[in-house]
Amino acid sequence: MCGGVIQSCPYIGHPAYKEMGGRSGYTIATALFIGLGAVFGYLSFFVGLLPEAAVAPILIFIGIEITAQAFETTPREHFRAVVISFIPVIACLVTIEFGQMLGGVGKSAADLSGDMLLTYTTTTTLGNGFIVTSLLWGAAFAHVLDHRFGRAALYLVICGLLTLCGVIHSPLPSGAVFSPLSPPSHMVWHLAAGYVIMALSFAMLDAFKNRQSA
Repeated sequence: MCGGVIQSCPYIGHPAYKEMGGRSGYTIATALFIGLGAVFGYLSFFVGLLPEAAVAPILIFIGIEITAQAFETTPREHFRAVVISFIPVIACLVTIEFGQMLGGVGKSAADLSGDMLLTYTTTTTLGNGFIVTSLLWGAAFAHVLDHRFGRAALYLVICGLLTLCGVIHSPLPSGAVFSPLSPPSHMVWHLAAGYVIMALSFAMLDAFKNRQSA
């Protein structure tokens, strides 16, 4: 209903296939092919036919194309908001590489200490729920760029509320959600408080702006 903004159903290359004339029929056909492939198992067969050496360059090209489309289809004045929205995604990628590196040497996050543990905890917390975080950060900063501080404050309040239950910034390695009444770490309260303070700051700016224009 929302254009495939959630991780389980992203429409990769949406602007590209629209330019080639793809309409609702293309979307339905893709959904049927992938959905039936998952049900009957032929999807894994086709995936198995493709060697990694051939898939990797394709994925890199797709990533470059999607990044380019993010700027091509966004108003120039919102480019900074697009860049801000990349930060949680990068944090998630760093966390994945961290995990693979630790697994390769037979270690786990429990073996880390000092600055390395702090870095791992920070990237994990920032990366968990990165899809939603990126959407909210991008929306909030776009409103800041448009000098709509009240709307930016609203998005920041939403970020704070979602932080309290782990939808974004879950400190758990699995990224699982939790009850706001029993958060797994005091970091949850710190992050939520940070969002609230930012929201209050922008709300005050919005009130000052409205008073100036009155």
